[in-house]
Amino acid sequence: MGRFRISFPFKQLICSEFCHGAPCCVLGLQNGVLLRTVLDQVTGDLSDTRTRYIGSRPVKLFRVSMQGGEAVLAMSSRTWITYYHQNR
Repeated sequence: MGRFRISFPFKQLICSEFCHGAPCCVLGLQNGVLLRTVLDQVTGDLSDTRTRYIGSRPVKLFRVSMQGGEAVLAMSSRTWITYYHQNR
């Protein structure tokens, strides 16, 4: 656990602490897939990895503020915003 292989090159990577204070990395892949994973600060393990297909074009990522918190806007042929709300 904690290691995974990405079979497509990534377009962008943003790491921040919007996952309830834990470092969170968001990757936008060339194939239109968005990956979000939480990084353990002590062991370096990756957990709670989530994927979402958001379009046919490479994913571009932007840091944004939303309701006083940090979020990441992902854009491909569709858009998606990922943020932390009510411990989720």
